[in-house]
Amino acid sequence: MKIAGCLLVAAFAQTTLPKTWPRLGHLDWLLLVTVYIGLMRDPAQALLTGTAAGVLQDASSIGPIGVSGLAKVLAGYLAYWISSKVYVEGVLVRLMTLAGASVINTLTIYSFYRMLGFDLPLYQANGLMLAIGVNLLANLAVSVPLFLALDRLFKTGVRQRSRRAEAMRGMRRRRWKKMI
Repeated sequence: MKIAGCLLVAAFAQTTLPKTWPRLGHLDWLLLVTVYIGLMRDPAQALLTGTAAGVLQDASSIGPIGVSGLAKVLAGYLAYWISSKVYVEGVLVRLMTLAGASVINTLTIYSFYRMLGFDLPLYQANGLMLAIGVNLLANLAVSVPLFLALDRLFKTGVRQRSRRAEAMRGMRRRRWKKMI
């Protein structure tokens, strides 16, 4: 329920905030939520969140349905893959993961729109590299306070401490069995 609520708030923010403040049009709130959920180390949850975020984004836009869904699924999977290989509690690792996911998201949407023959005014007016850079910087700037707020909402610190405690108990048991 928390994830669905976060996605609905992100979809609302993504569709309404650029109308009042046009500079916020480069923020991808749904991508930020997808990457955060992907960092929680649950692959099914990351992929379902990416799919739902993409469908919400496509439903609120003019483009074809499914392109943003695929881009968000790839971004969510990248976040999950990195979180399964690296300890992601540090801010730098989270920011690097978000940077990679943002670039993959933008490139996927651009390439599919290009293959399908749709025009994207953002990419044509500014150029692809500038659009990637602006989207990346906007997402990184907002991600730190947003991720802190989501940490409080999902209480990931408590969950991480309990996982570490379980792992330590398992290590103690293994050492004890070796001694016997």
